[in-house]
Amino acid sequence: MAQLALLSCLVVCQTIFEAVERDSVELIEDALQENDDALGFRGPQGQTPLMLAVHMGSTKAASLLLRVGANPNASDFDGYTPMHGAAFQGRAEMVQLLMDHGGDPWHVHADGNQPMQRACWGQELAHTATVRVFVKAGAPRDQLQKCRRASPNGKTKDVCLQTLYPEANVVQTSWRMKEMGEKLASDEEVQRKIRAAMDDKLNGEKSEL
Repeated sequence: MAQLALLSCLVVCQTIFEAVERDSVELIEDALQENDDALGFRGPQGQTPLMLAVHMGSTKAASLLLRVGANPNASDFDGYTPMHGAAFQGRAEMVQLLMDHGGDPWHVHADGNQPMQRACWGQELAHTATVRVFVKAGAPRDQLQKCRRASPNGKTKDVCLQTLYPEANVVQTSWRMKEMGEKLASDEEVQRKIRAAMDDKLNGEKSEL
């Protein structure tokens, strides 16, 4: 009997993963009605149904799973939480959804990185939008500085810079000049002005200590 029960659970749990892959609310609900334990079942890499939904970008599935009690901070066997996965893929809407249901945006993985840093590594506009979600949530200053240094994405760097130093809006000014058809200062000159503004800011902070 015990073996039959285990086999039944495995079948149901496999069913919920298939339902998530299809982003089917109805199939997910059916799987959970058959066995409540399916919500916390783990695949070969330790992924929960919620983690799979995040990786698939299945917002409907993730929303349902969170609503019925899925743990937003359950990590896989490598220590990554759904928040890390959503940030790495540049899924801003998914990151916000996880935050709204108690997902920890500042979880530190064993590699020393928080979810925001994984979004910073991305080069797409979606990654910049994801970084903005973390900024809105109150990204710590050290994370903003780390992101600005590590990101290969110029727009993401701008977001971090403007958040760290609101008064150093040289980049914004340069883009406005470009839109007006005026001559845009060379990248080297813009960077020089940005560094000067940052140095002034840092010197001011040191003098206050």
